[in-house]
Amino acid sequence: MGLLFEPTPFIGRAHDLQQLERRLEQERFVTVAAGAGYGKTRLALRFGITGTKAFWGGVWFVDLRSASDLEAACLRVARSLGIAHEGRFIGDTAPLALGRAFAAFGPALLILDNAEHLSALLGDAIVSWLGAAPELSVLVTSRAPLGAVGEDVFDLLPLDDATGDAVALFVDRMRKIRADYRPDERERERIADALAQVGRIPLAVELCAAAASYNTRLFSGSGPDSGSWLSDPIAWGFARLSVPCREVLVQCSVFRGRFGHEAANDVVVLDPKSGATPSLVLARLVERCLVQEDPESGQMWLCEGVRAHAEGCLDSRPDAGDVRWRHVERYAALADAALQEHPRARALLESERDELEAAQELAATERRSDIVLRLSFALDLLSAGSGLTNRQLAVLDIALERAPSDPGMVGRALGIRAAALHGLGRLEEARRDAGVALSLARQTRDRKQIVAMLVAVGQAEFQLGELDGALDHFQSALEGARAIGDFELESASLQQLGAVKQSMGDAGAAQLYYSDALDVAIDRDDEVGEMRASAGLGSFYLELGAHDRARELYQRALLLADRVGAKRTSRIVLGYLGVLAFDRWQLEEAESLLARAADRSRGSGDLRVEGIFEGIRGGVLASLGVVDEAARSLDLADRLLEPTPFFRTVVSIHRGHLELALARELGRKGDGDGAVAFMARAKARVRDARSGAAPVASRSDDARIAVRILERALERPGRRR
Repeated sequence: MGLLFEPTPFIGRAHDLQQLERRLEQERFVTVAAGAGYGKTRLALRFGITGTKAFWGGVWFVDLRSASDLEAACLRVARSLGIAHEGRFIGDTAPLALGRAFAAFGPALLILDNAEHLSALLGDAIVSWLGAAPELSVLVTSRAPLGAVGEDVFDLLPLDDATGDAVALFVDRMRKIRADYRPDERERERIADALAQVGRIPLAVELCAAAASYNTRLFSGSGPDSGSWLSDPIAWGFARLSVPCREVLVQCSVFRGRFGHEAANDVVVLDPKSGATPSLVLARLVERCLVQEDPESGQMWLCEGVRAHAEGCLDSRPDAGDVRWRHVERYAALADAALQEHPRARALLESERDELEAAQELAATERRSDIVLRLSFALDLLSAGSGLTNRQLAVLDIALERAPSDPGMVGRALGIRAAALHGLGRLEEARRDAGVALSLARQTRDRKQIVAMLVAVGQAEFQLGELDGALDHFQSALEGARAIGDFELESASLQQLGAVKQSMGDAGAAQLYYSDALDVAIDRDDEVGEMRASAGLGSFYLELGAHDRARELYQRALLLADRVGAKRTSRIVLGYLGVLAFDRWQLEEAESLLARAADRSRGSGDLRVEGIFEGIRGGVLASLGVVDEAARSLDLADRLLEPTPFFRTVVSIHRGHLELALARELGRKGDGDGAVAFMARAKARVRDARSGAAPVASRSDDARIAVRILERALERPGRRR
C-alpha cells in the first residue's frame, strides 16, 4: 500500500468528501480537476485515508509530478505496489502488466496525483487497467481533465464561504506559529473579507497565514497593493514572505521529490548577511505549513502549488543555472559514493531516485556526458541491471555519442545499455553492445568487467538460439571468474553452462555443471546460488524423467526462494512442479499448481511467466476435457507472450492438447473428417518442434518436455473432468 500520510490537519471540505464518495460509488474513474493551490492532493489523500474500509484490497497513492512519460508513470505505480522488481514495467507492455497485477488485488483504489502533464496517454492506460481489473477504482488529481473515455470530472471549487472553512484553515495555520492565537469575532470578519479577496484558495490562505505571522497589519484592507490579491493571490502571498523564506522555496524547487536537510544545505545558498541557514529557514517553513515534513524520516517536500510558483520564480533569475548545477553535482557525488559501497548502494540511493533522474536529464542538456554516465550507473543499479526506461536509454545514447575518452567508463556504460536492450527484447543490439563493452574491458584489463560482459554476450546468444557461441562465452566466463576468485560469477557461469548443455541435449555435461554450481554455492553459504542451482538440477532431472529426484530439488529451491524472498523464482519453481505433475499425467494437481503460478505472476505483473504457465495450464485443461477454458488460457498466453516469440513458440506446443481434445470430441459426434484434421494438427506440432524449419526442441529442454507430454497424450484415450 502506498504511503498515506497527512503532514498537517485536514480542515473543511466535508461536502466535497461526501460528493467524492458518491462519485466513486457510481463511477470507477474520477478526476479531481482544479488549478494550482486548490487542495486537490489533500482532498485525495483524505479520501484515501477515510475510504480504506471500502477498498479492502488496498489503497495506493502515487505522485506522478516527476514522471516524465507514461513509462515512468507505470514504473512509479509498480514501485508503489511493491512489484517493480517482480515483472517488466518498461516498454510498450508496461500498462498491460499493471492491469494484470491490479486484477489480483480485489476492491482497490489507486490515487494518481499531479497527472496533468501525462493527459491522454495516462487516460488510455487507466481505461485499460479498469478493463483488466473490474474491482479497481482510480482517483486522479490534475489541473485539467485527462479526456479519457469514462472519466468523471469532479471540479474542485474554492473553500466554501458559508461553512467558514477558509477562516478555520487560516486560524489553524496561525496556531501552528502562535499557539495562543485566538482572533475575536471582529478580527474573524476582517480575515474572512481578506480571504475572500484571495478567492478562498487553500494555498493562498496558507500563504496569507504565513505572511500574517510576519506582519499582522496585512489584512487591514488598505494599501497600494491590496488589489493584487485578487489578480494573483498565490504570487501576492508568496511575495509577502521574508526574503530568506522566499529564497529557500525558490531554490528548493529544483528538487523533484523529497529531500533532507543535508541535500538542502548542499543546494541552497543564502546571503550571509541574513544570518539564516537553509535548515533554520526550512524549520520555519515547516512550522508555517509551506513545506511538508515526514516526522519519522525527516524528509521534506514542497506541495505542487508552492513548487510550481517557486520554480517559475527561479526560471526568471540569472543564477538559475547555478542552483540547478549544484543539484546535479550533489547527486552525482552521492551516486559515486554509494557505488563505492556497492552492497549498500541500492538502499542508499532508492529514496533519491527522482533526484538522480532529474540530475541526469539536466546534465544531458548541459552536454556533460561524464556526469550522465555516472548517474546512469546508479540508475542501472536501482533498476536491477535491466530496467532503464526508454527515456533514460535515449539520454544514455546521447551521452555515448559525446562520450569521454575513458574506455573503462564507456565500456561500463555500453554494458548497462546492453542489459537495458536485453530487457526490452532487442537481443541483437544487446549482443552488439555487450561485445563492444567486452573489447573495451579487455583493453583496460578490467578482469571482473570482462567476465560480466562474457556472461552478457552469452545470455544474448542463448536467447537468440546461438548455443555454440553462448557455450564458448560462458566457458570463458567460468575460467575468468575462477581466475579472479569471484564465486558469485563462477556459480552464475556454471549455471548458464548447465542450461546451455541441457538445451543442446548433452545431459551428462549439464548435470556436471549444475552440480558444480550447487557445490560452489553450498561451499560459500550462498543461498541464492544454491536456490538457482537446485532449480536448474530439478529441470535437468525433469527432462530425464526422474520425477522423484526433480521434485526433491524443486522443493529445495522453493524453500530457499521463500527464505531469501526470491518471489519470481518461487513462482517459476511452483510452475515447474506443475509441469512435472503434467508429465506424470497427474492432471488435477498439475492444473492447481500451474494456476497458482500463473495467478501469482499476474499479481506481480510478470507477463512472461504468467503467459508460460497459463499456456501450459491450457494444455492441462484440454487434457481434462475443459475445452472452452483451455482455449481461453491458450489465447491469453499467446497474447501475453507476443513480445517474446521464442517462449511463445515453446508454449504453442501445448496447443496440441486442445487440438487433440477437439479431435476426440468431433470423433464422438461422428465428424470423422474434422477429427482427422485436428489430430493431424496436433501431430504436426510434434513434428515441427523436432524437425521443422526451426526445430525448437533442438535448443530448448522446455520444448522437449512439452513434446514428450504431447506425444504421450496422443497415445492415451481421452478423458473428461
